[in-house]
Amino acid sequence: MNKQRINILTPMPFWHPGTLEFIAELKKRNYSVVALDIWSFQFFNENEEYEYICPKFLKGLALKIYRKLFRKKIIKKYIKHNDIVDVQWCGHYYAPYMDCIKRQSNKIIATLFGSDFYRSSETERKIQKKIFETAKIITIGPNMSDDFLAVFPEFANKIKFSHFGSARLDIISELYNETNKQIFRDKYKIKKDKIVITVGYSANPLQQHFMFLDVLGKLPKEIKQKLFLLLPMTYANKKDYSEKLLAKLHDLKIEFIAFQNPNNEKKYWLTDKEIAEIRIISDITVNTQTTDALSSSIKEAFATGNILLVGDWLPYEIYEKMNLFFVKSSENKLLENFTFILNNYNEFKQKCVGNIEPILNFATWKAVMPYFIENYKQINMKR
Repeated sequence: MNKQRINILTPMPFWHPGTLEFIAELKKRNYSVVALDIWSFQFFNENEEYEYICPKFLKGLALKIYRKLFRKKIIKKYIKHNDIVDVQWCGHYYAPYMDCIKRQSNKIIATLFGSDFYRSSETERKIQKKIFETAKIITIGPNMSDDFLAVFPEFANKIKFSHFGSARLDIISELYNETNKQIFRDKYKIKKDKIVITVGYSANPLQQHFMFLDVLGKLPKEIKQKLFLLLPMTYANKKDYSEKLLAKLHDLKIEFIAFQNPNNEKKYWLTDKEIAEIRIISDITVNTQTTDALSSSIKEAFATGNILLVGDWLPYEIYEKMNLFFVKSSENKLLENFTFILNNYNEFKQKCVGNIEPILNFATWKAVMPYFIENYKQINMKR
C-alpha cells in the first residue's frame, strides 16, 4: 500500500524554522512529504532535495512573466490527485489559484501561521476568504479562535486547533541546568552578576524593539550597569532597521550582544543549539511585537524559566489558562512594569520555574503532532 502523500504549499527556502522539523516528524509517522512553492517555483521532493523548476536562463521581467503564465501548469504537474494539500501560510495571493489546486485534489487544509491573518488588510481578507471557502479544514493556533471568528464566523465548523512544535524545546530540556547556564555565559563573556535580557527574536521592525529600548534609556546608570542585553537579529534581517538598532544600543551604555548576519548574509540563521544557549543564559525575555500567534521564541523562554514581559495587546490568553506566570504591560506602563520585575526579581524567577514543565508538555513535537495527524486522517474521510 502506498504511503499517503502530504504536499505542503509554503514559501521556500523554508522561512519558518519549524517546517523541516514538521516534515521530519511526519516522515517518522510513515507519511510521504513534499513541498511546493508556486511563487518561487521550487519543489522539495521526497528525497528532501530542492528542485528549481524554472529555466535557469530566465531573469527579471522574463522570469516573472514565465511564472505567471505557467503557475497553473506547475500546480497541475506537482500536485497529485490523492495528495493532502496543506497550505501553510495563507497569503491572500493564493486565492486566485484555489480552484486550480482543488481540481488536482480536494483534500485541502489551510494552516494559518498568525501573521498571514493578523497582518492582512481588510481588502486582503476579503480575497483571502476564498482560501477558507475551498479548504475542508482550517488549522489555527488555539489563541487565534476569537479573532479569526470575529472576521470569518461562517467557517466555525471547519476549525481545528494546533500549532507548531519546536525541536529547540527538546534541546533546551536536555541542556537546561545551572551548570550549563554558567558555561554558556562564560562562552559569551557575560559576568555572573548580570541580569540578561533578550529583546525580540528577529530584526523585523514589527518586533518594535525601540518601544522597550526607549524604556531602558530612562533607567539610572546604576541599574543599567546590572543589565546585559541580547538581540537575536539574524532572522528577517532588515539592514536599515538593524543599523538604527545598533546605534540605539550603543547610546544606551548597556552591555549587549547583537547576533547579526555575518557580512550581511541574508540567509544565515542561528543554529538550534545557539538559540537554545541564548534562551538558557537569558533571565528576562521582552516581547513587544505588533502581533503573535504562539511563536516558538515565547515557548522557549517559558521553558528556560525566563521572566516574560509582554505587550498586553498580544493574544496570550492560552498561557493564562495554563496558569503560566508572566507580566503583561501596556506601552505606557513598560517602564513601571520592568522596574516592578527588577524589584521582585528573585521572587519572580522562582515563580517562573513552575512554567517549565507545563510548556514542555504543551509545545514539544511529541505533544502537538497527534493534532496534525488527526486532521490528515479526517480529511481522508471527508467527501
